[in-house]
Amino acid sequence: GKRRNQQYYIFGGIGATYFNPKGQYSDGSWHALRPLMTEGQSKPYSPIAFTAPMGFGFRLGMGAQWRIGLEASYNMVFSDYLDDVSTTCGNPANYSDPIAQYFVNPSDPAITIGVPNGSTGGYNWFGPGYQRGDNQQRDSYYRLNIVIARNITYKDYGRQRIKTKKSKVSGTKIR
Repeated sequence: GKRRNQQYYIFGGIGATYFNPKGQYSDGSWHALRPLMTEGQSKPYSPIAFTAPMGFGFRLGMGAQWRIGLEASYNMVFSDYLDDVSTTCGNPANYSDPIAQYFVNPSDPAITIGVPNGSTGGYNWFGPGYQRGDNQQRDSYYRLNIVIARNITYKDYGRQRIKTKKSKVSGTKIR
């Protein structure tokens, strides 16, 4: 009947994701943040992280071969750098590149142009060593998918069972 065309399911698994966080510089240009090591790391973090997706979904059969559905998932990521934020603010004075200086602390323009903090009267909310992120909690994200699928290996097993049952009753074999 119609209930056979509805499927509810849960899922879990393992996976991997590639990420390359970018930031917009004051002139409007975009720059990859990983190679800048904005928290003062000794080496860039890996652009690939393992993930553990888990979720639930619903599919509805639309005829013999098509399905439409909705799927929601929560994805735990085994990295804290999806957004280039993990521990503490780096020190812009340790960087010679003005673009790196800016992304280490974009909230304080005085530091990014090499003027000592406070000389312009500005207030620096995030100084070197201040907490920038929480490395005790890894990054994660949610997804909501609309699914449209076509079954390319469709075989009508239900119809075959009905024919087999009829043939046993009548004594003839139908192929």
